[in-house]
Amino acid sequence: MENIYAAPKSAMRTQAIRTDADYTLFTPSAIAIATAFGSVAAGGYLVSRNLNSLGRHQSAKNVMVLSMLAAAAILIIALTVLPTVQMAIAAFILPQVVAMMQLSKKWFQNDVDQHIELGGKIESSMHAVEISLLFTAGVSIAAVLLGLLMGY
Repeated sequence: MENIYAAPKSAMRTQAIRTDADYTLFTPSAIAIATAFGSVAAGGYLVSRNLNSLGRHQSAKNVMVLSMLAAAAILIIALTVLPTVQMAIAAFILPQVVAMMQLSKKWFQNDVDQHIELGGKIESSMHAVEISLLFTAGVSIAAVLLGLLMGY
């Protein structure tokens, strides 16, 4: 008879897909910073870059598509709901940042840690900010165009 108090057996992956260290990764903190400055689209782009570097190409495509859809939905909500509700902008942005950081930790924190142990390079947070500012410019242009289409 099995011990019902024993931890369940798991087939968790404990090793990164790539064993070389000739690529750079963004940390979950850098992705959170990019999400705060850029949008969910900027954070999703950095997550997608990490997943591509780790060899998870299909997951990278899925994350990119879902983050773009989420950014579009958030933009529409921001243009339609927020003007009618008295809400602090931080209360609107903070859940996005926390969600992107937690998902990043879940998806590849172990891979980032192992990459560092192998002597791999970590991309600077400033580079994440630069990318996020490019996304901010794109989202701002999209917001203005969408606002004009909606009659604002």
